[in-house]
Amino acid sequence: MTSANQVQACLEPTCSSQDGTSSSRDLVFVTDLTRATSCTTSEGLSNSDHRAIEVCYAAASPRNGYHARQLWKFDQTDHTHLARLAHPAPWCMASSGDDCLGNYELWCDMASAIERECVPSCTRTPKRRHRPWITPEIMKAARQKRLLFRKASRTQCPITFQLAKAHQCSLKAAVHVEHQCYTTRLAEKATQNPKVFWSYVNSLRSSRRRPSFNIQGKLVECPAEVSALFAE
Repeated sequence: MTSANQVQACLEPTCSSQDGTSSSRDLVFVTDLTRATSCTTSEGLSNSDHRAIEVCYAAASPRNGYHARQLWKFDQTDHTHLARLAHPAPWCMASSGDDCLGNYELWCDMASAIERECVPSCTRTPKRRHRPWITPEIMKAARQKRLLFRKASRTQCPITFQLAKAHQCSLKAAVHVEHQCYTTRLAEKATQNPKVFWSYVNSLRSSRRRPSFNIQGKLVECPAEVSALFAE
């Protein structure tokens, strides 16, 4: 059986009625039958006339990204809770009447509700916060540096290693220049918006770096002196 370039993979009967007759009510369609290594049926839920279908499909699992998170979520399914919810669900409501589209939508609604109860939800992780002077160009260069060092470690190539070290030096210089530009802009805005200035000072304190300021050749680090000089 085919439908819209899809092939029916399950050849075993999936439903047994009370009079003992078997039928194939549950269909499994795939686009490439050669990648379906097996499709078998087994005993389903207790007191159910439908059998469970297990499909093995040859595919390379993604290691990261949206699809990898989806696979991890379904791998953590609470099957015991799933059985408790799936068995008493009124599935017969999705097979009565002549409204096929309405029955299908009702079945999807019930299946989605059970999925939300049994499959853990994966919240979106917040983006990593970078320092204000870390520009997109610097982040791109940092990724390139990591790739170069990884390649040098994998190939043990001295030329690649020297290239990675040179890239690292240029990256450090770019970070230093951007930081100097940021502090200069911050000093220019300090008189109009002191909160930005003190936010920068507090960020240095929280990162175990003592903020210091060069005032007419004198290095000032004490918070009280910094506050007094800034007030002047």
